[in-house]
Amino acid sequence: MNVNLKFARPKSYKGFTLAEMLTALIVISVMIAVTMPVFTMRKSSEARIDAEAQECVVKENGDSSKAICAGAIDRCKRNVMNTCGTLERYVDYEDNGTDNDELSSLRILRDTCEEGGKNACDTFIDRCIREKNLCDLTDGPEAIKPDGEMDLQYFLKQPIESSNLGTIYIYEQIDNFYRQGVPQIVDAVIKSCENGADSGCALLVNYCTQEKEAAACEALITGCNNGHEGACKHGYINNLNRSCLDIKNILNTNDNKPYGLSYDVEGTNSNAYCDMTNDGGGWTLLIKANGSSENFDFNSLLWTSDNTLNDDETDLTKGASDHTADEHKNLAFSHVPFDQIKIVFHTPITNNDGKTLLLDISGNNLKSLFQGGTIEKTVGISTWASFISPSSTGSSLQKNCHREGLNAMDDIAKHARVRIGIIGNQESNCHTPDSYIGVGGTYDHWQYNKPVTVGNYCDKRYSCYYFNGSGNPTSKDNTGKNVASFAYIYIK
Repeated sequence: MNVNLKFARPKSYKGFTLAEMLTALIVISVMIAVTMPVFTMRKSSEARIDAEAQECVVKENGDSSKAICAGAIDRCKRNVMNTCGTLERYVDYEDNGTDNDELSSLRILRDTCEEGGKNACDTFIDRCIREKNLCDLTDGPEAIKPDGEMDLQYFLKQPIESSNLGTIYIYEQIDNFYRQGVPQIVDAVIKSCENGADSGCALLVNYCTQEKEAAACEALITGCNNGHEGACKHGYINNLNRSCLDIKNILNTNDNKPYGLSYDVEGTNSNAYCDMTNDGGGWTLLIKANGSSENFDFNSLLWTSDNTLNDDETDLTKGASDHTADEHKNLAFSHVPFDQIKIVFHTPITNNDGKTLLLDISGNNLKSLFQGGTIEKTVGISTWASFISPSSTGSSLQKNCHREGLNAMDDIAKHARVRIGIIGNQESNCHTPDSYIGVGGTYDHWQYNKPVTVGNYCDKRYSCYYFNGSGNPTSKDNTGKNVASFAYIYIK
């Protein structure tokens, strides 16, 4: 008898045999058993409190000179024992004031960041991104100020070339966030540069010069306007505001007002009034001179030195109705290079309609042109005369010499001379002139009247003459001239 034995196939579940399923379950159980301690340890590590860091905050007020706090800084920097996490437990991410423990924790986190603790640095970046007012805590309670700032602004203010490792790391991170347009970071960097922050301004330079970002340029120039050396230094290095023409080109502005100019890599700066509209704009005001005053006499050191006069008097609206505003000379006189000089004359001083003279003369700075002899520049006697008159008899000069330009003076430098203008003599030479028209005049042999320093002077004893529009003498002036003008001197 043939017996046909048939063995039943083992039951399967979705393609797996029961034995295979059991084997898989055993493997999974073993894996869970093995990895569970790891997960438990990691969770326990994250929840762990660094008792010494806690004591540093609560009992030692975050004083890094204490050994227990120095240890906390070291562990946070190395990112061990959850020290950074312990310190962050005291940090509030809402703008609701700063208590003593939070202040102590921030102090240690700041010190850790300065030593290169990236996790600690990230705390300040994260706080700024979460809450705008936490970017700059100096706007907050007075209690946080005595120990300096403990916020993002603190690091943005550090010199970019410093050995502060936190500044270097934060600079790199902030650059990325700024490029992404994170609003809180953008605002923080702009504000920092407006307040002269070195790293903040350094970061904005590329966005201004390479990417032509108006807000970045404005922040750099505003910072220098506010007199901050950091902004002025970066402005100077990158040719952003060495002159009003620089600012005109960078900002494309028609706003006539004082701007901060920077003069060297040390951040030396001063405010100068910029004419951004007239005659093409970009004019830097150097001098305001009143002919009734002796301040700008030819022999004054104001013409040959770095001395300034009322250097904060840059408001042209003051006294605009009669042009008797305070006289002025600023540091730009000694620093700003130029290709043109512009002089605006107001004669009489109460005249609001100034007459403009443009001179194509170049120099490294205006001071350098007044150190030597005459720099001749011919514009013609009728042009000079037109600044004084409205009538043909408003000005007078002697018939001869007519040396004109900068440092127009007699051959022996003892008679009539003028820093910018024209001189005249009755003899057919320039030995002993007794008359001039221009800015920065003087005359050593005056008798009847102290000569004006800006305007027209002609000694009546030595044949003064009126001139027509062609520059030819007409009738004699028997009374002479001593007409004071007010002059503004610009360069670009």
